[in-house]
Amino acid sequence: MEKALKTICQKFGRCDALINGAGGNRKGATVPPDGVFTDLDLTELEKVFALNYKARSCRPRCSAPNFAKQGRGIVVNTSSMSALAR
Repeated sequence: MEKALKTICQKFGRCDALINGAGGNRKGATVPPDGVFTDLDLTELEKVFALNYKARSCRPRCSAPNFAKQGRGIVVNTSSMSALAR
């Protein structure tokens, strides 16, 4: 992320926005229609947590010093359709 930010700033002079859109799921971390909650694979669930929480946190953390230095910046977080409650 730091390398990408540096490249953007060199090419365009500044970086004013971050589109923060990583996310995903794994088969073992979801409950199928005919399954039960206790069937969740905790190892798979931890991988999904790492992707959706930790990865989405490190990019804004990397961009924040740049935005502060510039006096402005915006982070747009997105989510997938699988995040909707059913």
